[in-house]
Amino acid sequence: LDVICIPGPCAAIAALVSSGLDCSQFTFFGFIPKSSKDRKNTLKKIFQNEITSIIYESPKRIIKLLNDLKDLFGIDREIVVMKEITKRHEQHFGYKIDDVIKRIDGNQIKGEFTLIISGNKKIKNDEELKELHLKDDLSKLIKAGLSHSAAANYLSEKSGISKNKIYKLILNKDIK
Repeated sequence: LDVICIPGPCAAIAALVSSGLDCSQFTFFGFIPKSSKDRKNTLKKIFQNEITSIIYESPKRIIKLLNDLKDLFGIDREIVVMKEITKRHEQHFGYKIDDVIKRIDGNQIKGEFTLIISGNKKIKNDEELKELHLKDDLSKLIKAGLSHSAAANYLSEKSGISKNKIYKLILNKDIK
């Protein structure tokens, strides 16, 4: 059965309730900033957020946002994307980001989007978060042409974490 929420004046709350994701606590981010630095910081906050996040996005930027979220989150986080809430052509897409991208990409995109993103239940402490950022930095350095050893040395000096611990991330095949 399709469940339709009869909303008040707020698309964010209607989308949250209709999404089926945890709505006991949430953070509303509104539209993601366009500038690169502000955008990256906001996406990082959403990634770290342990409770449900709500985002608005325009049809011109929805595919870029979904791809950015996929790069940042991987495929584990649940996401529900809703288009044209409370209007005649309302649509819901979810729960895996790859499926959402496939359904939206290539179609004529019109209307505003509301994204509901499940909270990050995997990161429990700062140490795990630091390791995740190290993996990202390692991957970028290796793709830029640094050897595994040089990348590990650089990040060891930068972060104060032992070179051996950083090098183990490479050996665990977590880094491409």
